[in-house]
Amino acid sequence: MAILNASAITEIRTAAVSGLASTLLARRNARRVAILGSGVQGRSHAVAMRAVFPDAELRIWSLSLPHAEALASEARAHAARSIRDALDGADVVCTCTAAREPIVALSMLSEGAHVNAIGSSMPSARELESEVVAAASLFVDRRESTVNESGDYLRAV
Repeated sequence: MAILNASAITEIRTAAVSGLASTLLARRNARRVAILGSGVQGRSHAVAMRAVFPDAELRIWSLSLPHAEALASEARAHAARSIRDALDGADVVCTCTAAREPIVALSMLSEGAHVNAIGSSMPSARELESEVVAAASLFVDRRESTVNESGDYLRAV
């Protein structure tokens, strides 16, 4: 028997699933990765994306530029001053924020970009404009969670 910290397990599992999804679903020659958010999930996603795309340029955006700069320094990445700057030319995007309203519009994404949308876990919150979800091929790790909790999905349908 063991007592484990569920937060640490969630942190690792979520980034690992995004890494696997990116390996299977993103362009094989992905050269630029954008990570939106510099908190726990942003940090774990920076590690996962660096493992999956070791030679890719990582761009990290956060509401707090100093936080983005600190994570960028740890992850051999660049801190982006704006979401548009982070997303410009990105082949892979990881949204790891606590946004309540959409911060990513379809016009901000490169054609064929792969998006790991992991930040929204409440029906009332979302990171993606409805047009992003409508244009996407949607893959989820747990259907029940998506149809009950994902504001990105629920508010787009």
